Amino acid sequence: MSLTTNVHELTREHLVHTPAGRLETVPALLDQLDAAAGETRAGSNGGGGDGTPSPISLDVVALQQDIEREAWANQGELIPSFKGTLKQVIQSWAVESINGEWMAYLEHITLDWIDKIRAITEPAKPPRKLHRPCPACGVLYGGDEHKPGLLLHCWADDGALLPPGQWTAECIHCEAAWAGGELGWLSRALNTETEGINA
Repeated sequence: MSLTTNVHELTREHLVHTPAGRLETVPALLDQLDAAAGETRAGSNGGGGDGTPSPISLDVVALQQDIEREAWANQGELIPSFKGTLKQVIQSWAVESINGEWMAYLEHITLDWIDKIRAITEPAKPPRKLHRPCPACGVLYGGDEHKPGLLLHCWADDGALLPPGQWTAECIHCEAAWAGGELGWLSRALNTETEGINA
């Protein structure tokens, strides 16, 4: 991505591909982060159905503060007299003449912000937990939290279900791993069918 593209995604509505392959207009990533903060604040004020307040996401608030602090610090180095909103500051980076070193640096930090915002607004689906003993080490539950050891990775980064041939599995206790055709063996070892492994 370029600095101009990063600035556009952070500060303006932009198009994204949906898992179904369609183009869809989505709000600026900074607006999505604000919405996530608003949801946690509203949840903390309104509370849950049982009367307990929902916690404010410290990750969301911390990221907002980090972005604002870093943006204004960089702006102070580039154009100290600039006045405007956070979005205007970031947008100025794409229109001002910036030397190569600054451009590379700003491209790096804006891409980092994009990745962090997406991790909050589009969290990756967790692997499926297989409640079966690992055929390699025999452990079903273990560790301090007694978690299932076998995990099936079947989701793409965009949340779509991967074709079964691209699935992988692992045991978090003994670090055994299976991929591709080995999943057929794992399925038989667990006495299940690959496509029907139950979480």
